[in-house]
Amino acid sequence: MRKKLPVIDGQAGDRMTSKEKSLYFQVIFAALVWGGSYPFTKHAVTEISPVTLVTLRALMGVFFLALFSKSAIKSSDFRPGPIFSGTIRSRGWER
Repeated sequence: MRKKLPVIDGQAGDRMTSKEKSLYFQVIFAALVWGGSYPFTKHAVTEISPVTLVTLRALMGVFFLALFSKSAIKSSDFRPGPIFSGTIRSRGWER
């Protein structure tokens, strides 16, 4: 005869919700992309220059951030002042 596990606050035997499954998938996907970037970069540097590779990675990052955050950022929330202010202030270091 099999013994049943004790139930603590209704958690034993509960199935994962679709949101929990989605979170697990996202974590696994992020780990695969992050871990896969090292061999890819090692091979890519033999084909193209490191500066080109860094530029492509930055452009891809900007593209995907804009794509995924498009719905989160409203056009009314955008204020260009801090961006331009930071750009102008950073030019002060160059002489």
